[in-house]
Amino acid sequence: VGTAGGTLGHLVASAVVSTGRSVVALTPDEKSARALEADVEHFFSELARERRPRVLRYPEHDLPPYSALRPDRRNVLERLAVMSELLRSAGSPVALVLSASSVRRLVIPRTSFMERSFHLEFAQELERDEFLEQLDQAGYRKSPLVEERGTYAVRGAILDLFTPSAEEPVR
Repeated sequence: VGTAGGTLGHLVASAVVSTGRSVVALTPDEKSARALEADVEHFFSELARERRPRVLRYPEHDLPPYSALRPDRRNVLERLAVMSELLRSAGSPVALVLSASSVRRLVIPRTSFMERSFHLEFAQELERDEFLEQLDQAGYRKSPLVEERGTYAVRGAILDLFTPSAEEPVR
């Protein structure tokens, strides 16, 4: 849709709020995706004050498609966090903002992603070694101190875990 200024953000936010369904917005580049994300967030705050829908921006890869280099771990975790949030918000409307470059690569199939995902409850008891194996299989890195997303630390029966979608680690 050819629009100027924040019109597209208003259009996307209005569509989500009025239909109660999710909307996917594709932009030509990452800069315009970030701007649209901010616009939609602003209009959600104006249009849906009580049950405000989420805006998710799926970031582009930090490397060209056929690069021999490994992608930046933070970028990978940011992409995984968006995928995780999409699964968690099933049934709740979201505005998903994508740049053309962010969708030029394949992503892990939904079933494979779900097989490697897990949900933890407060005070849930786990089989320690089995859960640590599950973390390793899901791509988490063991570290002595948990300071960045995608890492975990074990000290006896205490586990510190920093998931891709969390703001802070949990114990």
